Amino acid sequence: QSQSALFSILPGEIRNHIWNYALAEYQDETQLYDDATCYKRPEYFAPSKIETVLLQTCKRIYQEAWFLPWTNAEQVFYLTSSDRRPARTTTPAAMQKTLLAISKTQTMPIIQHVRVFPQLYMLENGRRLQEILDLKFFYPKVITITIRHTDWWFWERDNNLHLDARWVDFCRFPNSLTELRMAFESLERKKDQIDDVVKQAMEGWVFRRKDDTELSAKNCKPEIMRWSGSATWGHQRWLRDETGPNKLDYYVSTVTWR
Repeated sequence: QSQSALFSILPGEIRNHIWNYALAEYQDETQLYDDATCYKRPEYFAPSKIETVLLQTCKRIYQEAWFLPWTNAEQVFYLTSSDRRPARTTTPAAMQKTLLAISKTQTMPIIQHVRVFPQLYMLENGRRLQEILDLKFFYPKVITITIRHTDWWFWERDNNLHLDARWVDFCRFPNSLTELRMAFESLERKKDQIDDVVKQAMEGWVFRRKDDTELSAKNCKPEIMRWSGSATWGHQRWLRDETGPNKLDYYVSTVTWR
């Protein structure tokens, strides 16, 4: 192995670029999600994969790059009913089992990004989210919580957007966290309601790590994204909300607490 050009000629910095490229996360387009679901969306159109064959070919490569599937991959959790998430998802219990197994032989690296998709009924009291935040050997750098159009209370009835913020004071985040992002999404025609929710969150919400460090969104400029998706979900077409044939337009505002 030491005689290989990879190790005898190429410097470690170049090798790291190679490992990162070979172990990059990608969407498996052979298993595309159905358009008529509430979980197919930008950057989430198919299950994510990382090909780890490289780590099995050489002990030295494994020693240098074993952690990259953790640092390169976005760890995703769905705190939702079963019809609001893909068939195969990571549960906190499964993640804990993996983290404990790795910790027996390795020092756990920082996880660059964790994404949580919660329905409000699972988010608002904070307990289900705290189960994730309390995982042992779990060191996320950035966490993004995305509230989708179908995660709001009584979206089917077209109720005004509202959420109970008890969880903001209840939850304590890992000390490794440097940024907490929240993406608030609804229909384009509810843009003003999203903007009101965002304004209240930026002005009134302060998140805390377990070491009592506070994360604030003061002076944050929300990031705005718009996208269009299918108007059919759960074998029902939402004609009320269509902006075109079987088309819904979405408005997303993301706030960052640092």
